[in-house]
Amino acid sequence: MNTSDEQECEANVFAMCLLMPEKLVRQWLKDNPPMDFSEDDTLKKISKDFAVSMTIAALRLQQLGVFRV
Repeated sequence: MNTSDEQECEANVFAMCLLMPEKLVRQWLKDNPPMDFSEDDTLKKISKDFAVSMTIAALRLQQLGVFRV
């Protein structure tokens, strides 16, 4: 990875954490347990509620250990 790729990756992680703070995501998950609906439905709902793409939502949930790849 070159410096520009590393900077872009760092910026993406920062934005993801800013838009989906861990505390708010964990509260959202308590209020909307993933087992109540499919993983795809979870991504659609959380991405809509946090106004982020499904990709960003999936990455954040993966980062927090909610979803596994």
